[in-house]
Amino acid sequence: MESSSYRKRPLFAIIVFTGVIIMVLLLIFLREKEKEEIYPISYLGEGSYFVEGNSIVAPNNASIFSPPSVKKIRAVLTAYSSSIDETWGDPHITASGERVRDGVVANNCLSFGTIVEIDGMFFEVLDRKNSRYGCEWFDIWQESKESALQFGIKRDYIKVY
Repeated sequence: MESSSYRKRPLFAIIVFTGVIIMVLLLIFLREKEKEEIYPISYLGEGSYFVEGNSIVAPNNASIFSPPSVKKIRAVLTAYSSSIDETWGDPHITASGERVRDGVVANNCLSFGTIVEIDGMFFEVLDRKNSRYGCEWFDIWQESKESALQFGIKRDYIKVY
């Protein structure tokens, strides 16, 4: 004679299997939904604006405005300073040939001059990171090594203009 717990095992397995299938389908649905909202860097166009202070300015300095297209992407945010041990070559010259200043950010995939908005502040891509870092990494220039270390590493959504 079979015990009642033995008969319940196949039912329990069916319930667990169904739950796992539902979870997998839910995860797939959420990932697809997320892809609709976030644009990968490979689809971003070249920047044609520059930063003056904390504003986006037209190339002729005539007026401050918001660019027409904005892409929202996930990013890993870090900070760096003009320390010799953190740079290659002259620590005060960016990869684009300009001097470092507030508002400079390094990224390996966006064109020089591209404007990005991070936490409500505007930055211009003028530098590059080490080639081992991917497109999602953004390195914000800081005046001191201490402030760069204090910034740490963050993951957040940023806007690319």
